[in-house]
Amino acid sequence: MEILLLKHVDCEGAYKISDWAMERKHCITTVALNHQETLPISVETIDFLIVMGGPMSVNDEAHYPWMKAEKQFIAQAIEGNIPILGICLGSQLLANVLKAPVYKGKEKEIGWFPVFKSSVTHEADVFSGFPEVFTPFHWHGDTFDLPEGAIRLVENGVYKNQAFQFGRHIMGLQFHLESTPNSVALLTEQFGAEITTSPYQQSVEVIRKTTPQCNTLHQLLYTILDYLTSA
Repeated sequence: MEILLLKHVDCEGAYKISDWAMERKHCITTVALNHQETLPISVETIDFLIVMGGPMSVNDEAHYPWMKAEKQFIAQAIEGNIPILGICLGSQLLANVLKAPVYKGKEKEIGWFPVFKSSVTHEADVFSGFPEVFTPFHWHGDTFDLPEGAIRLVENGVYKNQAFQFGRHIMGLQFHLESTPNSVALLTEQFGAEITTSPYQQSVEVIRKTTPQCNTLHQLLYTILDYLTSA
């Protein structure tokens, strides 16, 4: 399987997704949009699209000239029935392309915070085996309305739309299941200065001490990736 992974910042890469792909004997090609790398001419060359996170807003096309082309590529992948996973900024880009508003949330959510399966998660069979509550890693300040026709998968008291599914083969996650202790450390090194005093933001020290939780999330990530690629 040919997987295309879109990066927006150096410290937000594939991480545990790479291990999954290697175990499944899939091939990942990474396009670093922040380094002006070029998107494929057609989505017909890929089998699975993964859109990663980043500190920018989906509304910042004027500051990031590559973003317009990226949105067009995501739209082509949706039209071409290509399985897509959007993570953090990637989920916001998916929501935007699916015509849902994306905007600043009431609080930044940074650290390890629980999310809860929604009342309609049973409609999305991939989450049927997930625990009712689990604690992923968050680093986001924007949110979005649920795209028309999408199913809300999980939520919490800070952000109602923490994850959604659109059709059988498209999913957006506001949080990170792919994180490793190393990737969390890199994020805190690069962006730790933006953390403020808030009930929804943990200190760099607390975040780093909690990185062993990464290992408990990887099976959930594998379940989602297997589900989407079996569509």
